[in-house]
Amino acid sequence: MKVSKKTVLIFTLVCLFLLGLAVPSYSWTRKNVQKIEKFYNSKLSPIIMIPGSSATENRFDGLVTKLNQDRQGTKHSLLKVKVWNDGRITYSGSIDAKDNEPIIVIGFENNKDGYSNIKASQDGEPSL
Repeated sequence: MKVSKKTVLIFTLVCLFLLGLAVPSYSWTRKNVQKIEKFYNSKLSPIIMIPGSSATENRFDGLVTKLNQDRQGTKHSLLKVKVWNDGRITYSGSIDAKDNEPIIVIGFENNKDGYSNIKASQDGEPSL
């Protein structure tokens, strides 16, 4: 079986075209895999708690103490965040660098329940 020059030329062009696609594709894939690895390998898995109606950011202090009571190794860190009606955010506590499961409690100055409070919040007027 004799192979024509035209067939060899087409085969060569197809191979060069595929190689031309493969090089940038490989480079792009490696770069994206590295980005995904950085995100996926994050070992920080915080526990976020938001107290219910009329409760403050101190609501879970007893629970955190109980959780840390029998815990071996690194204790759960506790970071308390308070969101004020004027938009300020204050915090107390810290997250230990070795703690992979810190507890973050987010409390609100306007922590009242009820339809009137929800309605006022939607209208942009904080209710106290």
